[in-house]
Order: sequence, then C-alpha cells, then structure tokens
Amino acid sequence: MRIFRVGFAAAGLLIASAIGLAGHDTAGAAGVDRKAVAAYNASVSALKEFDFARALPDLRIAADRGVFLAQYYLARLYAMPSKPFSDRAKAFKLLTRLVADNNNIDPIIDNRAPFIARAELLLAFYYRSGLQELGIAPNPGLAKAHLERAALRLGDIDAQFELGRLDLENSETIERGLDNLDNLAVNHHHAAAAAEIAQVYSQGHYRNRVPYEALGYAMLAAKLASGSERLEIGDVYQTIYCQASAEDRFRAKELLAELEQAGRPDTDGDSQPRRVTLAHAPIDGVLDLSDVDAVRVCSNGELVPQADGAIAKPAAAGQPIRSADAAAAGSKRGFMSPIGFIVPQMGAGLKDLETPRPLSETGEPENAGDDANSAVN
Repeated sequence: MRIFRVGFAAAGLLIASAIGLAGHDTAGAAGVDRKAVAAYNASVSALKEFDFARALPDLRIAADRGVFLAQYYLARLYAMPSKPFSDRAKAFKLLTRLVADNNNIDPIIDNRAPFIARAELLLAFYYRSGLQELGIAPNPGLAKAHLERAALRLGDIDAQFELGRLDLENSETIERGLDNLDNLAVNHHHAAAAAEIAQVYSQGHYRNRVPYEALGYAMLAAKLASGSERLEIGDVYQTIYCQASAEDRFRAKELLAELEQAGRPDTDGDSQPRRVTLAHAPIDGVLDLSDVDAVRVCSNGELVPQADGAIAKPAAAGQPIRSADAAAAGSKRGFMSPIGFIVPQMGAGLKDLETPRPLSETGEPENAGDDANSAVN
C-alpha cells in the first residue's frame, strides 16, 4: 500500500485584490469601504483574544458592508457548537452565499480560495448530517460534491483527508483511500491521516490487522500532531503502543524511519509538497496541556515513550497520569464518529479557527506577502 506518491496537485497562493477582501465604498480610497475595514479590524482584536461575543457586533457590521473575511469569520462563529451565539442556520446561509458568490474563484491567484475551501468543507459536514433547523435532510451526494470541490479544485488538504476517509467505506475504493491517506501523511505531514491509517491497521477495519504498521503510523502521527490534535492522537499512539509486542515495536521504528525518509527532499534537492495551511488556534482558545503533557502508562504500569524515541520518565510530583483506559476511550471516539476524525462536530479541518489578520486602509491584509501562510490570513 505504501507508494509515497503525490496524489493531489498543490495550489499556489497569491494576494488577491484589496477590494475583494474589504468591500466597496465610493467614499473610500480606491473603492475600499473604510468604515467596514475599521469594524472588521475591531473584531480581529477580539477574535485574537478568543472573545467571540465581543467580536460579533463588529463582524456583523463589516459582513453587512461586504467584507469577505468578516462574512467568513461570522459564519465560522455561528458554526461553533454549544456557544451562546451558535446558530447553524445562519452559518449555513452565510457559507452557501460565500460559496455561490465565489464559485469560479481561481486558487492560483486569489487568496480567498483557502477560505472558500473551508466553507465548502463545513457545508459538506452539514449536508452529510443534515440540518434540522432548515429542514435539510442528510444528503451524502451533495456532501461529497462540496468535499470534491474543496479537495480537488481548491487543493484543501483536510478536504482531501475527508475524501480519503470516504473511500475507505467503499470496498471498490479502499485501496485508493489508503493510498491517498498515505500520501497526505507522508508527503504533506498530515497527522490525522497518519492516525487514520494507524487505526485501520490496529482495529482491522477495512484491512487485516498489522500491528507493526499500525504502530509505525501512530508514531508518525504523534510526531506530526500539533495544537488540538495532540491529545487525541496521543491517545491513539498510546493505545497501539501498549498493545504491541516487542518485535512489533522494533519493526515499527524501522517503518517510521522509512516513512520519514520518504517525506524528505529527494536526492536532487527537490522537496516533496508540504502541507500549506492557514495559521490557526484551537477553537476554544485553550488546549488542556495538563492532559497533553501527562505521563502515559500501559495497563501493566509500563511507561509509554515519546514518539520521537525519548525515554519516558516517571511522573513528577503533581504531574497527571494518562491511563490506558482513558487513552483507549479517546482513541475510539474519533474513529467511531461518522464525520470528522478528532472533533465530530467540526471535522479534522474545522476544529481550529484560522488566525485573523487585520486589513490595512487599502483593504489588504497587513504584513501580507511574508510567506505562503501569511499571505492568506
């Protein structure tokens, strides 16, 4: 199954027009609505402090005056689960309008494309589960269509991940799904894709159990994980490690070295395509580091080493311990969910909120052009 090939083309990201991001106002310079920009920038300060309720009024003002980024972030806030301001119906309508208004967006020259891809991804989850508030029944066909546009046309890595997972559910496309997930994990350093493959080989879903392959991919996932992925993927790694024999652990280390080597620059110095994402932060603004940094132990009391091979040390005074039972429960939660590997309500690509970037008086993102990531924020 391991082919280490590039299955999807990576789209380049350039700066789009200032007016496209900031809206219109004949009183503003170069057609930029300065009042809308000011309102949006006020919301950015609140968003960066995770004060979402304070951000909402200014976002609504800027969104109503046509600021693209305000419309996007307003939809994302409405889509958050279990918040006082949560409103899935409003989120759905905003996202649908954004996608319709940017249906022909060019992912090569327009830096709105990554945001539209995220909008497509969220619409896919709404259509897959249905939206009772608007009387929308589950529609797997429409869900997949939105995923395909985000993944294949706009180059969104997380949408490609979700498509790979869908392929696992069909006996005729399992191999394609595994190949694409393998490509994402190895060549694009996608932690959730590596964890998904680990689960496949550990639990015997879709394929026979191969313990050393499961552990090798779990180790890769744990090394790649960052932010809000660290806890759940750490649970996957811990569970599989504790179940593995000494021989499988040895073979897993060899496999990990092979996987990491395959993802490095080739002998001619050309690098494999890297994962390009928007800067982001956990959706709730806080990651429970006490659980993430806990000492992990197997049911027999054996300490679980770090995925990078660092020797595990006994828990220091006051340091929490992550039990095998707690890790096993965490590792099953994502795999059993019909949508999304880590957070069922949002999906792997939507559990974090992209870090907003203020707009200048000309409507351009401040500090744009520093690198591919900053250019689209």
